[in-house]
Amino acid sequence: MLKCVLVDSNIIIEAHELGIWEKLIDKVEISVSSIVAHTESLFYSKKEGSIPGPINLKRLITEGKIKEFSATQDEIAVFLNTFDSVFVESLHDGENESLALIMHKKLPDTFFCSSDAAAIKALAMIECSENGISFEKMLKKTGLQQKLRRQFTEKFFQDALKLGSQNLITGQGLK
Repeated sequence: MLKCVLVDSNIIIEAHELGIWEKLIDKVEISVSSIVAHTESLFYSKKEGSIPGPINLKRLITEGKIKEFSATQDEIAVFLNTFDSVFVESLHDGENESLALIMHKKLPDTFFCSSDAAAIKALAMIECSENGISFEKMLKKTGLQQKLRRQFTEKFFQDALKLGSQNLITGQGLK
């Protein structure tokens, strides 16, 4: 089993749409930030007329199938204060909380998984690139490999990390 992976809402929804979310939970120790759990992953299925049962994160947390972690407001503020206002606008609240947890080393040995380029860049800009994993790489490690859209691939993830590392060196996007 893969160690803890802190997933962004876009990964949860994509895994559900690919029909592998429940299998992924069995193979990976999945964690979510409290904002992702209670706000961002409320994916409404028109077909089902509700939040699909398999991605009802509140239920999964209660059942102990996934874990929820919270950052303090101070930890999130310190994270956001790293970046200029233009870059901060490109990040979502769930990403901010997840990345604050990573930045403050609240979840040792945890990987952050997202398909959002800004969040991946931010991971590099806080000097935590080694704490990232692409959705494609996670699926390969678990034997659940799928054909994925570009933003879920290892190449996309590495390209975004590279841009974030360049931003760190040049100061672009940083205060």
